[in-house]
Amino acid sequence: MGAIPEGVKRIDMSNYLPLVRGGCSWPYKVKCHAPRVGEIGAAFRESTDKDMFALDADGSRNSRMLCYSSQKTLAFLLKGCETVCDKGGAATWVTSTCVSVSPADYPVVCHCSACRETMAKGGASLVMALFVRRLCEAVKQCWPEKKVIYLPYWNYDECCKEVQYPDNLVIMSAQTS
Repeated sequence: MGAIPEGVKRIDMSNYLPLVRGGCSWPYKVKCHAPRVGEIGAAFRESTDKDMFALDADGSRNSRMLCYSSQKTLAFLLKGCETVCDKGGAATWVTSTCVSVSPADYPVVCHCSACRETMAKGGASLVMALFVRRLCEAVKQCWPEKKVIYLPYWNYDECCKEVQYPDNLVIMSAQTS
């Protein structure tokens, strides 16, 4: 009683969230759902070649989701790593300890031929597993001290045991089942 003024319907808690976190004993500073949809949208608007964005069923490109079969998506994320690690810049998916692979907060769906072929073999989980392996290999080669943190979720949360990863991968699962 009295903690929330009468008539107030919504309280923005974003400024208070750090106060409720007692600390983090995990050695990695993870970024969830990064690159952010806004960053992806900006890249979409700036791009003359849209192949790094998921292909919708109607043939249009999705400005909110990356195509994880595209070499251009891998190049985009690695460019962010270079910006942070080599040039002191910023990219939301790269921290001082790791590179996060965490698609936008939607199921991974792409209708390009490479994704369709891979999804037929193992669903979105296989699409993401193969992408994560390629990212791990590239990060290990260029920035061997960095870990790649993968946050499987939505329709890509199944373990693909047939995919072998380098030793710089850490999986952080949010699923409870």
